[in-house]
Amino acid sequence: MRWDDAVDQFTNALKWARKSPHTITSYLSDLRLAIDYWTQTRQRYPIVEDVGQWTSDDIADWLFAMHQQQSPRTVQRRWASLKLFLAYLVEQGWIPQSPYPDSRVIQRKRTALTAEVIYLTETQVVALMRAVEKGFAQAHNNIIQNHDIPMDVLRLSYDDFINNRYLRSRTLARVGRAQPSAMG
Repeated sequence: MRWDDAVDQFTNALKWARKSPHTITSYLSDLRLAIDYWTQTRQRYPIVEDVGQWTSDDIADWLFAMHQQQSPRTVQRRWASLKLFLAYLVEQGWIPQSPYPDSRVIQRKRTALTAEVIYLTETQVVALMRAVEKGFAQAHNNIIQNHDIPMDVLRLSYDDFINNRYLRSRTLARVGRAQPSAMG
């Protein structure tokens, strides 16, 4: 089945369900964005059967890309639009099951892509804690020269480090051995 035919039938189903013209327009716009994303990543325009080959990771990638550019409310609306369309395709028997990921998959993907883990030795942790107590500006050069701490760690604020909002640090003693690339 051609993609445009499936979208036309979905549009008719929305009209039969008495959805407002504004809602229908929004759904179609959201679907167009998903198709454009698919076309860019796969280098070709999809057919309906391709949707059955989408994985939850494909959809999570699209949603994550939107999280970086759109407000959470917009992302939620687009998420709902795609979810409804995929459910419609399953209901019509055009795809065997919905590839739509559950929200935990999307959250794990966001966390994995945004949280950078930096491994520090015990000496580096102690030096960093002392620097936090004294203030980053005063101890900045001493830490770089004497303790070989990655520059990214030094760009954090006191609040970032103490409350552990953006940094996940573990000592080598707790982790075992670090990968050579993890030490920067």
